[in-house]
Amino acid sequence: MSEINLKNSIGRERPPYKPQEIRCPNCDAQLKQMDEHSELIVCQYCASHIDLTSDQKRVLGKGPAKKWEFPLEIGDSFTWEKIRYEVLARMVFMEDNDVNEITREYLLFNPRHGKLWLDEYDNVYYLSRDSHVLPEQNPMMLKRGDLLNTHDGKKWTMQESGILDLVYVDGALPWRAKAGDSIDYFEFVNNHNTGHHYDVQRIKREVEYGTGHTLTPKQLRAALGDKQIEVKKESKTENAAVVRRNFKLLFAVCVIALLFNVVNLIYVAAQGSHALTQVFEPDQLTGETLSDEFKIAENETIIKVKIDTNLNNAWMSLDTALVKGEDTVVHIYDSSISYYHGVEGGESWSEGSRSDSAYIYVPESGTYRLLLKAVSATGNTSKADQARHPVQIKVYSTVLVPGFFIFSSILSLAALIGAVVLFTYWKNDGFDED
Repeated sequence: MSEINLKNSIGRERPPYKPQEIRCPNCDAQLKQMDEHSELIVCQYCASHIDLTSDQKRVLGKGPAKKWEFPLEIGDSFTWEKIRYEVLARMVFMEDNDVNEITREYLLFNPRHGKLWLDEYDNVYYLSRDSHVLPEQNPMMLKRGDLLNTHDGKKWTMQESGILDLVYVDGALPWRAKAGDSIDYFEFVNNHNTGHHYDVQRIKREVEYGTGHTLTPKQLRAALGDKQIEVKKESKTENAAVVRRNFKLLFAVCVIALLFNVVNLIYVAAQGSHALTQVFEPDQLTGETLSDEFKIAENETIIKVKIDTNLNNAWMSLDTALVKGEDTVVHIYDSSISYYHGVEGGESWSEGSRSDSAYIYVPESGTYRLLLKAVSATGNTSKADQARHPVQIKVYSTVLVPGFFIFSSILSLAALIGAVVLFTYWKNDGFDED
């Protein structure tokens, strides 16, 4: 048996496919099959959809009577990376049955380099090619803003998803298509190069993947050469990767603000020097009673008076006066303290508090006392004429009022919760990216 010499065949290019002439079974017009992989060709004369998958050409039906306007014609040139492609087919997709949500798609073909896809939505053009790079997780289970990893190490963010209905087709396609066919699409944007996209399309049971990027007006003009089309604007839609980053920045700012305010709140609450601790029995509180003396060393300072009780399903009304010297009343305030708890429907509940605090401005240094009088009662009794519970009083001098940091902590927490709610709302397509 003689040896077969393969030396000269190594690296040999496949000869280009030569367009085949066919005739329309409906009107007998002469047509050209430019791509050997075409399964459908639309007659440009009678709009018949012709099946090319068998030797016996047959008409599958006719396209819709409405003719859509296209900036590009069948056979127009499109040069990309110094390779000339030709418009082989044109399609119109509609979303949500809305004529304002129209995507025009062109199949670009070169015999040696295969096909590209050119999409136009709202005068923004997007170029893509088929990809064999698969995702690491199911992209059809993700929502807007979710992350997707592909096996080439790239990271993507879900931009949008939906269903496109084919409403028009002409030219030749590598599959049999007809008006009314639906495509589920899932679009992702690159996390680092936000002009690049990763696309997933599901046509019936087949899933296809593609990668591409948005074309600038300059790139489009260079690709079309002498044939120029109007590009009114570039896309104003902010992409999901940028929105996600903005939300992450917002979350970080809210968390930092919350931590800052909570730390300052703890610091402020810990300030002040201890001036007095004293326990008053119920019989002392029933009639007016004076506390032991305590000293305030600085002028124009703030003291904190903290009241602790042992109320148990009970309430107390306590009147307190800050007295300087023997009989100079500086400040009077009252405290209403109550604490109730129980079990209802198998669940424990409680309301109120056993403690209360007050911040009092003291204009002058000196020796001070507290004048106290209280009444209290248990249960649902609404009136009382004597105190039935003891009280512990603590006084701290030279303290800082935490009101500002309490308010700012609540505001920071509300902002963080609001940001999470907005992000969740956005992920569920509650509002547009911009």
